[in-house]
Amino acid sequence: MTMRVLLVDDDAVFLKFLGKKVSEWGHQATLASGGMGAIEALEKTQFDAIVTDTRMPGVSGWGLLQHLDRRDVSCLCLLHSNISYFNDGHIIIENLESVTKYFEFAQFHLKSDDFTYIKQFLDGIKK
Repeated sequence: MTMRVLLVDDDAVFLKFLGKKVSEWGHQATLASGGMGAIEALEKTQFDAIVTDTRMPGVSGWGLLQHLDRRDVSCLCLLHSNISYFNDGHIIIENLESVTKYFEFAQFHLKSDDFTYIKQFLDGIKK
């Protein structure tokens, strides 16, 4: 099943490469440069899944999750980052597994150039 996947990152090179991978896996990838770009894309399109970086200038991945939660957007979200802890405003998470304690629709994974975890995430939500 082809899914509409919103990819969000402030690293343009990583975002473009990830977009190519997601398209190769048979999904429709929409690229958003940062959290504000993602919010704008969400106003125009309904997505089946979102893959977002956590640490971005302006609206962070956490800010994007809070936006999704307030708007009751129904799609699953995968956060990824290259750091092992966060202090983003009011949310502090030291145990990466506890991301679902705050947002039941979200999962977390450390960012790497191996996109296997993203493919497994997308394969796991195919209907």
